[in-house]
Amino acid sequence: MDINKNIEILNNFFIIRRFTKNQRIEVANIARVSKNLEELKDNLKWDYKYRNIK
Repeated sequence: MDINKNIEILNNFFIIRRFTKNQRIEVANIARVSKNLEELKDNLKWDYKYRNIK
């Protein structure tokens, strides 16, 4: 996922999920290897740090 082209989508996602500043940085790093928002969500499910975030 190109972060620069999808910045609005990522910002909305951050607001909805209520990530902290550090979590947003980690999610942005994961978003770089994701193809789209759905794959990003799947990648976050697999990441151990974010399993307990609602």
